[in-house]
Amino acid sequence: MLHKQQQAGFSLLEVMIAVVIIGVGVLGIAALQTTSSVMTESSVHRGQAAALAIEIVERMRVNMTEAKAGNYDISVLPTLTTTCIGPAKDCSTSELKEHDLRVWSDRVAALLPSGSATISTSADNGIDPVDITVTMQWDDSRGRNAAVSQAFTFKLKGLDK
Repeated sequence: MLHKQQQAGFSLLEVMIAVVIIGVGVLGIAALQTTSSVMTESSVHRGQAAALAIEIVERMRVNMTEAKAGNYDISVLPTLTTTCIGPAKDCSTSELKEHDLRVWSDRVAALLPSGSATISTSADNGIDPVDITVTMQWDDSRGRNAAVSQAFTFKLKGLDK
């Protein structure tokens, strides 16, 4: 009979050990899920920054005259009101540049947390492609860094090259 009483206590010990092991496993999975969620959000912001950089360069490619003159260069996001939307709207290249920067600035502010950006172009010598550097900054405090700055470099070639 003594043997049966020891068996009953031993089963309880096995259950307690199993509960502890399962609890540690569940906590590990919860931590992994949280980290995965944060890294996914950080990755989405990096993807959006890259897409926004490509977007402004494509807008510059359409308005080559203003782009090669360095008129798209900004050190802070502008707050412009120019619009080139509508069937009766016939914008000059300067108005198109302001429209492009307004629309793009609004998108940067909307898609990136505390988003800001700079654009700089190299001087056009008429021979070499113009270098464009678009630097995007945003708050990544939920990820690994408090602030992220990512530079994207492009070459703008003329239509004849």
